[in-house]
Order: sequence, then structure tokens, then C-alpha cells
Amino acid sequence: MARALEFSGRPAEALPFYVSALEIVEAEGDPINRGSILHHIGNCEAYAGRWQAAMHAYRKAAEQFVELEAVEFISNALGEAGTLVPQLDPLIGLPGQTIIIAGLDDIVEQIGLLLSKEMFGGRNPRVTFRKFGGIISLALHTGNRDLLRSTADEMYHRFIQPLDKNIDDRPDWFQILIFHIQWMIRFLQFLSFGVDRERSLSPSEFFVLAQLASHLNLKFAA
Repeated sequence: MARALEFSGRPAEALPFYVSALEIVEAEGDPINRGSILHHIGNCEAYAGRWQAAMHAYRKAAEQFVELEAVEFISNALGEAGTLVPQLDPLIGLPGQTIIIAGLDDIVEQIGLLLSKEMFGGRNPRVTFRKFGGIISLALHTGNRDLLRSTADEMYHRFIQPLDKNIDDRPDWFQILIFHIQWMIRFLQFLSFGVDRERSLSPSEFFVLAQLASHLNLKFAA
């Protein structure tokens, strides 16, 4: 019932059902559904403009998924949490370093799946890079910019360095994805060194960075 209401554009009506469902799965000791319901509660709170409540729900969902080592679910929750950062004043209740590290590791794995033999691994690259943008936001606003540099290094050594010289012989979708991975690596390097470390980004500054990240989405949509 909760999901039906949420996905029919009625999140306010869905929220009480999610809260009731959360109580049930917590009583039953069902951790994976607990994480999923918390994520959807975050969605409903965000739709209502209750940004801090939404951040809390997404963070708790991510913590649950990290505990379960639930691949992809981790980056799903953290990606959504990161998009809320410009709405929060003050910046409190953000995920900690351990959770952000897990989110970055998860998103790198998702990018690896995009490079599988089947085109984009049967996945939507715009969704993957949107989530990546949200996790970058969390790293920037929690004093974890150094994680962006290490992620850039990992992406280079894993995805770019092993490429042979005959990349022009690869399918178009593969070449497009490699271009964007290279672009993201440079973007992460810029953020890790080129952003003032003495203060948090303002909402307007974050907007500019988000627009840069959206460059990926526009290219894939073209």
C-alpha cells in the first residue's frame, strides 16, 4: 500500500503506512526490508520538504545497508542523501566517513558493471552518475575531500590504465562511457585540491558543482 501510494504521487499518504511497516520489520528482525523502508521514508519526507527528517532516514538506511554489505543499495541511499545537502541549515546529521567510504566503493563497483560486455551492463548510466554526484556532495560537506582523490586514483588504475590502444575499435557506448569516466576522474581531482578547505560550500557554489556533474547526464541523454 505504501509503495502504491508513493509511486502514484501521494507520498504524504504513503508515509504512515511506511512507518507502520517499519515497526513490523523491526519487530520481526528483518534488516534488508528495514533499510528499504527507511529509504522510502526518506523519499516521502523529502517530497514534503522535511529535509532533516529525510536526511536522517537516508542515513539510517545507508547504515543498515553497509552493515548488510548490500551492494547498490548503499549508493542508492547515499546518493539521495547527498542531493539534500543544499537544503539543510545547519548541516547536521550527515553520514560519517565510514559510510561515505562504503558509498564511494559501491559506486565504483557500479561503474565497473557499466563497462561489462553488454551495453552499460543493462543499467542506466545517468542513474549511476546521479548517485555519484550525491555521494561527492556528502564527501565535500563532511570534510572528506581526500576520499575523492583516492577514488579518482582507484578509478584511473582500474578503468583507464588497463585500456589497450585500440579503443577506437570498441563500441560507441564503451567509448562514451570511458570519456565520462575520464572526465569524472579529473573532476574528483579538482574537487580534492581546488576547493577552499577552510569553509563549507554555499548552496550556490554547490549548485555550480552539481551542474558540472550533470554534464554527464546531458551527454548520455544526447
